[in-house]
Amino acid sequence: MHKDFWGMCFGFTCGNAIAYGLMTWGPMYLATVHHLDIKGLGGALFIIYGVSVLGGLLGGTITDTLKRKFGKEHYNKIMHCNLLLIGVMTGGAMLLLSQSDSLYMAIGCITVALFFQKWSGCLYWTVPTALAQRENIGTVGGCMNCVGNIGGAIIPLIIGAIVGSTGSYFLALVLFACFGIGIGLFSLLINFKKKIGVEA
Repeated sequence: MHKDFWGMCFGFTCGNAIAYGLMTWGPMYLATVHHLDIKGLGGALFIIYGVSVLGGLLGGTITDTLKRKFGKEHYNKIMHCNLLLIGVMTGGAMLLLSQSDSLYMAIGCITVALFFQKWSGCLYWTVPTALAQRENIGTVGGCMNCVGNIGGAIIPLIIGAIVGSTGSYFLALVLFACFGIGIGLFSLLINFKKKIGVEA
């Protein structure tokens, strides 16, 4: 398979791993480590997911604005820089969370991580149209979604095994940080300006 295809699939999988992992284990982490009761947990999750939803909208708007300003010839650089920024911010937030003992910092770190993960999601969903021939866009998008959701389904089991065997969330949060960096690094395998199977 082409490196662009695998870059797309694994980059999207890294984002899904963070989204699914935090969706399933984030509330348990806040309740167990930071002793939030059900009322406090509801408020924290409202903030986290309320802000993160803006990531997709704002991130897509910023990317489109940059594309209009600098032109299609710089599209590769724009996408790579955006996704590298997303990777650094998401991974950095998770790494900082692994060192945090403050409830407010924990909520802030998770919010930042999911904000940028939503940004990555909106960008990765444009990749099938950039890479695939018109008659194959649905198939390529379906493959990306399939691989991403397999990863998203497996990661909660892995996090549970890590937390269960170590009695700590530290290694799980470091794993999330690695997935964050993966969002950016896998994007470097993608040539956003050239369709697979088309000669330069």
